[in-house]
Amino acid sequence: MPPNSSIIITGASGSLGAAIALQLTALYPQKYHLILAARNISSSHSEALSQKLTAANAPYTWERVDLASFASISSFTNRIQLGLERGQVRPLHGLVNSAAINNIPVSKTEDGFDTIYETNVLAPVLLTKKLAPLMKGGVVVNITTVAHELGEAGYFRERKSDLDKELGTELGLKDMLKKYGSSKLLLIMAGYSLQREDSFRDIKVISLDVGGMTGESRLAPKMPLVLKVSMHVLNFMRPLANMFNPATINPPEVPAKAIAEVLGDSEKAIGGGHYILDKVAESNAISRDEEKQTENMKEITSDLGKWVQ
Repeated sequence: MPPNSSIIITGASGSLGAAIALQLTALYPQKYHLILAARNISSSHSEALSQKLTAANAPYTWERVDLASFASISSFTNRIQLGLERGQVRPLHGLVNSAAINNIPVSKTEDGFDTIYETNVLAPVLLTKKLAPLMKGGVVVNITTVAHELGEAGYFRERKSDLDKELGTELGLKDMLKKYGSSKLLLIMAGYSLQREDSFRDIKVISLDVGGMTGESRLAPKMPLVLKVSMHVLNFMRPLANMFNPATINPPEVPAKAIAEVLGDSEKAIGGGHYILDKVAESNAISRDEEKQTENMKEITSDLGKWVQ
């Protein structure tokens, strides 16, 4: 039996993205055609995932997309639209904005924006807005973390004019976490704003905090030593730490299962909701401020310019 619908996973060659694909395959065999989006679709990680999915007889395809390029995103969504029109792509049920980047020297994309801001904020919003008209119901899952508590709503806006001066700068741990946290804060706020738009009336937009994860991280190419040590300690103490907070540290399969279940049982998903793993929770107070959400979305829409017109 062919799959009923499709789910797009960005960052599919990453640890979490791959785990989401495998959990969807295990929990809902043959139900979804997986559209695996990544910047490098011929990497060893992509090939390893392909082997596992093929062995499980899972329907999937790879699509190249560079989230640091609006043109690449537009080309990707155009291909999806064309595939739907021709019947080559099953109806679109879900989008998982899993791809993200952290801890790189300050850099600028071809579109003129900070690379972390474009990849972690502008790209998922652009993808979501361009794919929403192609969805009839379904769920958009924005991957977030507790780092949003460290973020500032105006972080990227206040530094925009100084971007060229800071190119190549390597951030310290505190500034790195603030920058990454700010990108996740803005994505949560954007999700709340999108959920209120008429075009998302039948689509559920949620944010899901995946907690800490064990294993190899491809999120940060150069993870600071102190974070590596902390992750090893937390992993060692995982049974005890998770007694107090189940999201403290887990293998990627744990948050991936929570994400897969939200997609697979979308009727129970809470549109505009924030989850920590499989539990409904509250994001921080700043992210829930509707006035700040609206201001944030206006800034994002302005930055996206012609690409959302």
